Amino acid sequence: MATINKKRQLGRPVSVVGAGLSQFGAFPDKDSRDLFVEAFRDMIQNMDKGFDIQDIECAYVGNYSSDLFEHQGHTAPIVADWLGITPIPITRIENACASSGSALREGVMAIASGMYDVVLVGGMEKMTNLPTDGVTDVLASAADGLYEVPAGLTFPGIFGAIAKAHMDRYETNLDHLLKVAIKNHANGASTPKLSSSRR
Repeated sequence: MATINKKRQLGRPVSVVGAGLSQFGAFPDKDSRDLFVEAFRDMIQNMDKGFDIQDIECAYVGNYSSDLFEHQGHTAPIVADWLGITPIPITRIENACASSGSALREGVMAIASGMYDVVLVGGMEKMTNLPTDGVTDVLASAADGLYEVPAGLTFPGIFGAIAKAHMDRYETNLDHLLKVAIKNHANGASTPKLSSSRR
């Protein structure tokens, strides 16, 4: 446990210099690479000082399961090809719901280490090619098949147990969770590209 509390420091400062977003929703004519390219173009348009894609030295793509949702593996190199940024090292990061956050962490560490100066990080997931039961099955495959599944645990059940443990430890309550949900919905409603952009 001592290593968890160890103070860590980046080797050098890291900055996020641009961000983009694709439209959220169900798009039968698009796949996940199209969504990534759309977000990439949005990022380029939103940058104040301009940006040359040739400056990108490395990329990380957060994606949980394009191989199951879209029957398309090897996603990261395909994205690089569609963006026109080959040949650079590009890696797909799979970490269930934390895939894109983990990709960002890898990008930060790649720059902080001094290995690269400019790194592209993005994430995408297209889940609408499958019916609801298929999507549920893919999402459930992130559970530990040796311990969690045989015990009958589901992700809603696990998240509920985590919330209850948080309440017990920090004396939070359902009103606190409700406020988080209200804040999240308000943030989504104020973002035009999100499918929840309505109050």
